Amino acid sequence: MSDTLRAAAFLDKGGTGKTTTVAHLGVALEELGHEVLLVDLAGKQGDLAKHFGVWGDYQARIEADEAWPNISTVFDDAWGTIAEKLGDDTLADLVVPTAEGPDLIPAHPGLDTLDAELGNIDDARERYSRLEQFLDEYVDPLGYDVVLVDLPGMTNNVAYNGLWAARHVITPVEMGPFEAEQADALRRDLGKIADNFAVDIELALVLPNKVDTRTNLAE
Repeated sequence: MSDTLRAAAFLDKGGTGKTTTVAHLGVALEELGHEVLLVDLAGKQGDLAKHFGVWGDYQARIEADEAWPNISTVFDDAWGTIAEKLGDDTLADLVVPTAEGPDLIPAHPGLDTLDAELGNIDDARERYSRLEQFLDEYVDPLGYDVVLVDLPGMTNNVAYNGLWAARHVITPVEMGPFEAEQADALRRDLGKIADNFAVDIELALVLPNKVDTRTNLAE
């Protein structure tokens, strides 16, 4: 790991506020003087880019077949060759600036098939470390202080890549028994990763969301 702090927002459930958390935390860290990169792996709908008002332009690039390379490209077996050919411009078209401060690598429709493509990699360590390799080799030299990753609301190969690369997990949870069970399940999953691969991933923050203190459950 480099001096760049990484964290991923994750819970095996949609609609818990992961994307909103990444957006607000990214802006807050920028306001504190940190250089921040946000990475959207949550799906092709581009919700994180929509938060920052840059999805329309990026979607136009996608439709014009000009959004290349993109976030799904960096998981490809040929990424090293692609990056070598692009040279100094490797990340120029991949990273999008936002008016609020953080830079962003937006989602792309290529994420739709990424889980299955990663599943074809027989070696589990290689399957789960593609994002880490990309961040280590290509993003860290850019000098960001913080990289925040927005993950899909399900446990799959893409989510495991994000957890593996970030090593710190932010988990927004609503005030409900099901969500509490999901947070406990996440703790167990992180423990299994540590046991099987000697990769320590810390549940760094459980963030209560949609709290109504008038209810006993929320309290």
